[in-house]
Amino acid sequence: MKENELSDPVRSSIQERIEMLNGLLAAHISDNTNYSKPYDKWIEMITQDRKRFMDSTRLAFKASHPAFMKYLEDHGLDESELNYVCLYAIGLRGKEIGEYIRLKRHYHMSSDIRKKLNLHEDDTNLGIYIRNLMKTT
Repeated sequence: MKENELSDPVRSSIQERIEMLNGLLAAHISDNTNYSKPYDKWIEMITQDRKRFMDSTRLAFKASHPAFMKYLEDHGLDESELNYVCLYAIGLRGKEIGEYIRLKRHYHMSSDIRKKLNLHEDDTNLGIYIRNLMKTT
């Protein structure tokens, strides 16, 4: 595979999100909610399968923000931690992530990620740190 080619799972994740975005844009531009109805159902279906959604989000970020993802990987974040961090990157807050993933060890994962990124508990909000890191790498 050439450097500028995307793997099939990455391409598929990006295409899926672009199709969704196009439908939502068409609904907004035309002020016709009929365009968005199928996408509302699609969004519900996609986000209900948490593992699939988080994996596709990670793959999309790997393609769109490779330096950001490499930085996280170089700091030892595993796949589940990368998935978790990508939820911060799309704009969710810690409490929202905890509610979405329904994982009791949500706070432990956040703490583990902070340690790997050399952040202390009182340094900064993890979500703000992740979003700033994404913009600057």
